[in-house]
Amino acid sequence: MKKNYKRIRSFAKAFVLLGFILTGFSTSAQVASFTSPTGTTVSGPLSNPVSTGTMCAGVYTFTNASTAATNYTWFTTPSTSVTISNAFAASPTFTFSNTTLVTYTISLIASGSGPNAFTGQVIKVVAKPNPVLTSSSNTICSGASVTLAAGPALPNYLWSNSATTATTAVSPIVSTMYSFTTTLGGIANFPLCTSTSTINIGVTTTPTVLVSGQTTICAGQSTTLIAQGASNYIWSNGPVVAQNIITPTTTTNYTVNGSNGSCSGTKTLAVVVNPLPFIFAFSTSTLSCAGQPVVLTSSSSATSYTWSNGSNSFSTTVNPTVTTTYTLSGTSSQGCVGTTTISQSVSPCTGIAQAELKNNAVNVYPNPFSNKLTIVSEEKESTEIYNSLGSLIYKSDTKENKIEVDLSTQPNGIYFVRIGSITKKIIKK
Repeated sequence: MKKNYKRIRSFAKAFVLLGFILTGFSTSAQVASFTSPTGTTVSGPLSNPVSTGTMCAGVYTFTNASTAATNYTWFTTPSTSVTISNAFAASPTFTFSNTTLVTYTISLIASGSGPNAFTGQVIKVVAKPNPVLTSSSNTICSGASVTLAAGPALPNYLWSNSATTATTAVSPIVSTMYSFTTTLGGIANFPLCTSTSTINIGVTTTPTVLVSGQTTICAGQSTTLIAQGASNYIWSNGPVVAQNIITPTTTTNYTVNGSNGSCSGTKTLAVVVNPLPFIFAFSTSTLSCAGQPVVLTSSSSATSYTWSNGSNSFSTTVNPTVTTTYTLSGTSSQGCVGTTTISQSVSPCTGIAQAELKNNAVNVYPNPFSNKLTIVSEEKESTEIYNSLGSLIYKSDTKENKIEVDLSTQPNGIYFVRIGSITKKIIKK
């Protein structure tokens, strides 16, 4: 009986001498104070005690507070979701991997010069936050935005862009790694109660599409637009190649979409179409004798002229010996060229009387006139009236022998009446 009593006393003595400290792997270590069943407080050499006895899952070191023990055996109850490294050392490492709250009893059997002694402490280990980061897209085009989300429900939120909500919108210009931190409330003194996750957002550069080519042309001309800066192209008028050959009839906007994979850029430009100048030519005599001088005159909106006989004047004098066709080219202020032809009929003059009779078959009066004029013709042709610029201001297909035309709305100036091959010059005052 005495022997058993001495063993119990030795056990109790060792129990009082033994204790352990709970520290985390951090730059600011913490200490937990525990009370033994005998009511004696056993604490380690560190400060800032945490009295809750609750910590987050992770890796910790427990230290024996007694200097009398030389042999140690550490274990836990239960033993699930925990591993012990150096379980027979004074300061073993405990790794808690539980995903739910678990109450553990940390037990130590130690011995020194006397018999074995036992002590234990109950602690609660809660699962540390496990944030899962997702994004609306893992890869975006430069200039686009993406939404990052942290879940499931977490105690708090802190993104590397300073956002403090569960979701945050970002618009990186280059591929960027975003970090997220959450801390379990109430036991923040334990560094392992803070979890950090990262998510990478890849950024593909949006192509800058450029277009070259002549963007100002004359009516009837073609031009080639050339796109560059991307791998694939599609034009608003249909082509799916870089070079787009076009022949617009009016000023037109063209848009090209250039893409590199899933990222694309656009470019729009206008092709301006300038009209050709109106060119009209007439002769002072529709029929001339061989070698007789005839004056050919232009009525046009052009600013410069070129006749096929080499003349660069508004009018030119010709002396054809046979019926000859003359070409007149006129260039506008935009550089556009219009052309027309006039055929000068030539007679050996043996039948000049008949030609003069035909010319006299058209009579226009009064000349000059103020507002209205009368046209009498034996020709069964349509009647056309042009102003001095060559613009058609009146046309009649009635082919009547006599018609009356009201030109009161037209300005004063020179006008030309054409019936078939016969042209008459009239003046409004």
